[in-house]
Amino acid sequence: MSNFAKTLTLPQEDCTRDDFYDLIEQIDPTTEVVDDLTIGVTAGKILAKNAVPRWLKVSKVHTDFQTAGLTLDILLTTLPGGAVVHAVRMKHSIQFAGCTTYTISVGDAVLATEYTAAGNVHVAVGDTVETVTSTMKFETHNAGGTQVRAYATSTVENLDQSSAGAVDFWILWSATE
Repeated sequence: MSNFAKTLTLPQEDCTRDDFYDLIEQIDPTTEVVDDLTIGVTAGKILAKNAVPRWLKVSKVHTDFQTAGLTLDILLTTLPGGAVVHAVRMKHSIQFAGCTTYTISVGDAVLATEYTAAGNVHVAVGDTVETVTSTMKFETHNAGGTQVRAYATSTVENLDQSSAGAVDFWILWSATE
């Protein structure tokens, strides 16, 4: 009997990811769905394949970057081994204040600008004020995965002098199967 022999429907409006996960578990009670990375079809079970490009959004505020120094890099996410980063978009929603200069780039654990150049988040927020790259980067098959990091830099005051700021990062990625 196929997993699809049992038919259940979700409401057409106000359906959440959790509703979808519950539906999958009702179709096949032996499947436990934890997050998007556990969904797809393997051995007759619904699972998600990492080969399908997907967007991951990570939001950070100025206090995430505060340090008694001019630079700091923080982890945004760790992608699985064999990841491919298709594009990265960085856009601030609140202007960074408190430091005379303030830029952020997105890179890996080695190179601060692997995915985006340094974008000025000290300027006023605007519809077209963003940093985007669409250069595809093939990462290693390292079992530890690929770290995607945000690198903050001030050239005058230490980053702990920031008083405001919020930035969103969108990472379009997939992984080889």
